[in-house]
Amino acid sequence: TYGTRPNLSGAKLLGADLTAVEFYRANFAGANLSGANLTKSGLSRADFSSANMSGTNLSKSDAIRCSFAGANLTGANFTYAIIARASFAGSNLSGADWTKAYLYRTDLKGADLTGVIGLQQNQLAEACGDETTELPPGLTAPNWWPCSE
Repeated sequence: TYGTRPNLSGAKLLGADLTAVEFYRANFAGANLSGANLTKSGLSRADFSSANMSGTNLSKSDAIRCSFAGANLTGANFTYAIIARASFAGSNLSGADWTKAYLYRTDLKGADLTGVIGLQQNQLAEACGDETTELPPGLTAPNWWPCSE
């Protein structure tokens, strides 16, 4: 399935199988994607702000420049996902799995990462955080965040 700028804001997609979809600049703002499967999907520049994505599987997906601001990502699976330049400000990431996720210039400013699983120090070195970024136990902020002003 392919779509450019599909408007799925507020959609009820609980448990939906969206494996390998290509939705460029999709609007999922406020949608309910709880338990949905977005494995291997191309979601560049999609807007997931304030969406319910608890338990959503985004493993191996391309979510470059997506907005997850204010989204519920409790238990979401980002294993091997490309979330470069995505934004997570104000999102709930408790229990989200970021094992081997690619975080090049991912905006973590103001994000609470204390409950994120699989996050490694080398991933943080590529991301953009600040003094408001909360990190899981055992991880420390880099001496210099790549996106510092």
